[in-house]
Amino acid sequence: NKLIIKPDGTRKKVIFYNTSLQAVLECDKNYIRKLKDVLSFFYDNQEKVTLLWRPHPLMETTIASMKPHLLEAYNRIVKDYKQQAYGIYDDSSDLYRAIAISDAYYGDYSSVAILYKMTGKPIMTQKVEVMKR
Repeated sequence: NKLIIKPDGTRKKVIFYNTSLQAVLECDKNYIRKLKDVLSFFYDNQEKVTLLWRPHPLMETTIASMKPHLLEAYNRIVKDYKQQAYGIYDDSSDLYRAIAISDAYYGDYSSVAILYKMTGKPIMTQKVEVMKR
């Protein structure tokens, strides 16, 4: 995969970015800002690392029903991420594949983070209020 293998044939680090329902419900517009901030960081560093973004499977549906004022912005972020093609957007049902191919976890604290911890790979949970930009 060209997203994971560098031109010299070596493998980039793959970061599993997990986003949860609870965080978007609690943080509202700040969560949208955080998504943009995180994605821009990985866009800027795409030569060294590949982001594997796996939002909760019910993210869009939950935003549409419980935070409809965020839906347009969220859908734009997803669309731009897919179009820019610097990372992997994983909306498959296979959580374990994402865990297996990634080198580290970044994202919201959730049941997925707890499961990931069992791999022994590094975990870093995001704080929505901390921004790079």
